[in-house]
Amino acid sequence: MVGSRTRSIAAGRAAFALAAAGLLLAACSGTSSSGSAASSAPPSSAPASSAPATPSSAAAVSTGSTAASSSTAGGAAAVATTSGALGVYLVDGQGRTLYMFDADTEEGKSACYGGCATAWPPLTTTGAPTASGSAAGDKLKTITRTDGSKQVVYGEYPLYYFDKDTAAGQTNGQAVGGTWWVVGSDGEPIKTAAGSGSAPASTG
Repeated sequence: MVGSRTRSIAAGRAAFALAAAGLLLAACSGTSSSGSAASSAPPSSAPASSAPATPSSAAAVSTGSTAASSSTAGGAAAVATTSGALGVYLVDGQGRTLYMFDADTEEGKSACYGGCATAWPPLTTTGAPTASGSAAGDKLKTITRTDGSKQVVYGEYPLYYFDKDTAAGQTNGQAVGGTWWVVGSDGEPIKTAAGSGSAPASTG
């Protein structure tokens, strides 16, 4: 009876010791992870969107210049003829009477400058003068005035206007001072009568 009890106690102690040993073994064999895996996700930085810069104001560019080409006043002179009380004589393209000056005796030169040219403006041209009507084109030429302008010559005589002729066909300059005359289509001065303020009867 006593032996059976002793064996039972011994068996209990052995079981306890065995259980304690098992617990100790389990504790020693457990692995502790010292390095925790750091989840290093790449930074989710989206690339910067570089939209092209829009200028706040557009520069206006002018591609054309209005530079007008200005036409020279008068252009190429036209010499024509008209007929009236003085016969057939020279006029310009607008019918204004043309005169010669007796003082123009030196070929290729005008004797009318200063105040004279104010009262008797020269017929000038920027191109080759043209003839129409009974005027002869082969009698037309030019001379150079002191200011560089080209004055029209018909036959032997430089041609002029008279500032008192205010309309086409007037011949108020005829015989003024006994030195100013209208010019016939033959290139010679017409010295037969004084001028008139009336328009000629016809042109030709």
